[in-house]
Amino acid sequence: MIRTSIVNVVATAALGQKLDLEELEKYPQILHSAQTYGGRVAYFRSRCFKGEVSIFSSGKMISVGAKSEAEAFRA
Repeated sequence: MIRTSIVNVVATAALGQKLDLEELEKYPQILHSAQTYGGRVAYFRSRCFKGEVSIFSSGKMISVGAKSEAEAFRA
């Protein structure tokens, strides 16, 4: 018998607009460095979420590390 379980949910989203990632730096949950990946990506981390959300200057986002679809949606 094979047992399966969900251990990591990857989700994507698109805001439909470009973002100024340097402006997001004023929020303590946002990690952004102009030297990292040419300044094109920031990361959102929160104690209430086990994963991380990558936020791209294009307005697209990728959430990794969620344990369920609902948790990915909240992130």
